[in-house]
Amino acid sequence: MIGVTVALLLACSSFILGVLWMHWHADYILLWQGPVGQPELLQALHHYSNAIGVWSDKYMTVLLSIGTLQTMVLLFQIFVGKETNWLFDGASLFLVVAMGILYKNKLSP
Repeated sequence: MIGVTVALLLACSSFILGVLWMHWHADYILLWQGPVGQPELLQALHHYSNAIGVWSDKYMTVLLSIGTLQTMVLLFQIFVGKETNWLFDGASLFLVVAMGILYKNKLSP
């Protein structure tokens, strides 16, 4: 059973990291490069509009369902698992819940 929960956690974490990479790619253009001009703003807007603007309902549904699945697996590991990595599971649970609240409050229209 531990192998299944680890595989689910790895898949969910990889998906969420991929979503965060999309935001990093768009924000990098605006935050970490020199003077920001019109082309950079349009490129960042293009990255966001493709992922969030066009498919916002489906995007939020998929993202929150993956986060919910990951939260359930983490809670399962904390309460049912016999491992001693409570600190890691608790910290992961905190980060997933914080990410869900942030996305729901900031990205959901």
